[in-house]
Amino acid sequence: MGRNALDILLIDDEERSAFRQMHDIDWLLEKYERAETELSLDYRRRLKNGDIIWVRNILRMMREPGGTHILLFEYCYNIEKEKTTEILYNTFIMESYDYVIHINARNQNCMIYMKANDTRDLQSSKVYDSDTFFIKLIADYVHPEDRSTTMANIRLEQIKQNLQSNDRFQFSFRIILKDEILVKKLIAYYLDRRREIIIVTLEDITQIMQEEAEKNALLEAAVNEANKANRAKSDFLSRMSHDMRTPMNAIIGLVDLAKEINNPSETREYLYNIDASSHFLLGLINDVLDLSRIENGKIELWEEPFSIEEFQKGIRTVIKPLLDAKNISFVFDMSCAKSDILVDKLRFNQIFYNLLSNAAKYTQNGGKVELIAQRLKKRGQKNGIRFIIRDNGIGMSEQFMALLFNPFSQERTTFTRELQGSGLGLTIVKNLVEAMGGSIKVNSELGKGSEFIVDLYLVEIDSASHIEQQDSTNEEVLQGLRILLVEDNEINIMVAKKMLMRKGCIVNVARNGEEAVNQFMISAIGEFDCVLMDIRMPLMDGLEATRKIRALDRDDAVHIPIVAMTADAFLDDMNRTRDAGMNAHITKLIESNVLFKTIIQCMQQ
Repeated sequence: MGRNALDILLIDDEERSAFRQMHDIDWLLEKYERAETELSLDYRRRLKNGDIIWVRNILRMMREPGGTHILLFEYCYNIEKEKTTEILYNTFIMESYDYVIHINARNQNCMIYMKANDTRDLQSSKVYDSDTFFIKLIADYVHPEDRSTTMANIRLEQIKQNLQSNDRFQFSFRIILKDEILVKKLIAYYLDRRREIIIVTLEDITQIMQEEAEKNALLEAAVNEANKANRAKSDFLSRMSHDMRTPMNAIIGLVDLAKEINNPSETREYLYNIDASSHFLLGLINDVLDLSRIENGKIELWEEPFSIEEFQKGIRTVIKPLLDAKNISFVFDMSCAKSDILVDKLRFNQIFYNLLSNAAKYTQNGGKVELIAQRLKKRGQKNGIRFIIRDNGIGMSEQFMALLFNPFSQERTTFTRELQGSGLGLTIVKNLVEAMGGSIKVNSELGKGSEFIVDLYLVEIDSASHIEQQDSTNEEVLQGLRILLVEDNEINIMVAKKMLMRKGCIVNVARNGEEAVNQFMISAIGEFDCVLMDIRMPLMDGLEATRKIRALDRDDAVHIPIVAMTADAFLDDMNRTRDAGMNAHITKLIESNVLFKTIIQCMQQ
């Protein structure tokens, strides 16, 4: 066969080269010498009408009987159907397609293949015109909303145009089958290099799309929650900025006024207002710190006897003035609780002070607030008490109640927009109640007030079985105590010295940890009765200074009380001071009664 004829009939360069080699005498003799007497080659061949088919050439070689010549027999078969089935079968095996459509791009004819029960038995229908087939497919099955776009993409000319710049073209559409909506993905690509055969596959991707939709829904929900949390935190920071600046502005302004006057009574009034603003600011800071401790599961409860009389006294001192200022009547009924209880007094008070102060804040002048206790069934050795805090104030909307215990949440109305607060109080209350093994729920309606129900299960003890702790500390113990005050801030030094000296303490000052260690080393044994140690200081911090003092070879180094007096307020900070060898931890801002009580307790240990 001549070169020109071969170039016309065989359409692929590699197949053409293999065909020439298969008819090379020297190559055939070499194969024969190696006992390879039958050779086969599959290739694509162009017919006279232009169609291209798969052909198989088989060559068999044998020696002439009784002679020396080698005889060669060549057979040629049309294997178009066999080859197409093989390609389509491999396509089905590799991918989970429903249908494979074989399109002759030159004459637009197509064959549709589908799997039978045996995947090796590929069933095909008759020959279709490709556009006619696709138009019928669209009319019979495609979802009405997808028909126009499917029609635009599925015509043969559009497929060919899309394949001009891409190896593959694909798109998805919905079909309706037995009242069920399914999603199909169509993929089209050329089978041959001469781009005359197009393979179109149809694959069901309904489950994949459903899974992606579910993932997207979850992702969208997560993004919405994150955005909602970010908005809540931004709103919280905005409120905190306002709420912190308000008392700070009052403090700074009142200090300026106090410096300009010589009237003692007016100065005392300014100092009273400065003290109130400072405590409000401290309350905001403590709310943030408390929430961080609670959320990290680092809150510890210290149970001790607590009498109803002591609780009521705290209510009168802290809450009653808030109610009286707005002429709000107050009902306090704890008659069902006859005995004292074992509870963390600070946290217990924090729960009810928060709820009652909110009731006072959101109840108009002349309103009513109640705190009522009721008995519940016992749980083991613990008695159940239900505390009901009820008001007839502004109430809450249903939308806000769903977010009530979320951190940073605070409902703003015309009435509340001027009210201050961190928006963390109820979150802290809920976490404290649950830390005590109890529960809290709320009933409320806009304009009709709110009712908080707190159920706690507490150990009750006989009031006569212990001596009630007094509010006042025996501060006479402080007289003559020799204190080593370790602090680097001059204002803090001045304030602490004046507090201690007012009670008769003798105060030595060290301005960093290294200086504190040196002063203690050169002091006489027992010269100092207590060390008040700041933590963050230059040269040597308070933790390192404490460790060095405890390591000194002298008796008082082991036993002297060392109290952390620091702005580090988290439980991890308290654990670090304890591990360093300190006896107690006071968080700045320092309140004198807390400082004195802590020193006395450490001296008595």
